[in-house]
Amino acid sequence: MEIILCAKRVLDPRLPSATFHSYIQDNRLQISSNVPYVLSTFDEYALELALRLKDTSDAHITVMTLGPQVAQDVLRHALAMGADEAVLIDNSSFGELDSFGTALALSNAIQKLGSYDLILCGRQGADWDSGQVGPILALNLGIPAITVARRIDALNGGVRVERTLGKG
Repeated sequence: MEIILCAKRVLDPRLPSATFHSYIQDNRLQISSNVPYVLSTFDEYALELALRLKDTSDAHITVMTLGPQVAQDVLRHALAMGADEAVLIDNSSFGELDSFGTALALSNAIQKLGSYDLILCGRQGADWDSGQVGPILALNLGIPAITVARRIDALNGGVRVERTLGKG
């Protein structure tokens, strides 16, 4: 089973507030250049689901992220957790992307990779919390999407997904 995990690089949530300087006059937030970034916790949960699938089936996990060259740290973390391969989409020429632009860049990269059986995304980014990239990615690729998955089991050439509903 070929699994692709779309991972997001976010600011470390444990950073002290002194790391940030806000400028209310022009709605700007300045962040020191040496602050650490980490793998979004929601994407780390998705990676754990992929690793469980890998434990019970013959799965290969490719982690993909969109970011500058320093985003390789996030990919290294995913590889250290047990992912098999990592792909960095260098976004230095893209400028700032919204959810639609991010999903378009990821879907183009996934199509270039070729075959896949399952694409996993975290529920939402741990920074902006929009939760839009996964469903837009599925729309771009013309594949079904299941949101808020809490368990995935490998079955005869496919998967069974347990999903959390609105009331539990």
